[in-house]
Amino acid sequence: MAQKQMQRSTSAASASPSVGNGHITPESAERVRELIAGRHSKAALQVAKDLHKREATAESETLLVDAYRARIEDLIALRMTVEAKALFEIVRQRFPAAVPRFSEIEREFCVLDGRLDGIVAPLRDPNLATA
Repeated sequence: MAQKQMQRSTSAASASPSVGNGHITPESAERVRELIAGRHSKAALQVAKDLHKREATAESETLLVDAYRARIEDLIALRMTVEAKALFEIVRQRFPAAVPRFSEIEREFCVLDGRLDGIVAPLRDPNLATA
């Protein structure tokens, strides 16, 4: 089992080559984007994690958050709500600045949980223009 994990880790790392000097290569970024676009969110998340671990730049963090979002969306589509919520909590803790990008997913969680407060909350905004 551990050997399979090591093989996956090695193949994911080799799938996103980088020079390790504080910025990511266009090929690495494109690889993550292609995986996300192809709805291979699990692989995209692993490649993005490896890339961010190696480079730790704002761009690698953005790619990582995008991969997390794709994975959470896929988990919701697979009706794996518990897993999706757990992954969202990880994002909330590790990347608090990215949480506003997940407002639609938070509303989706409210719908799935049957909580209307999160859905109608935007209507209570005093800055909301009246029609």
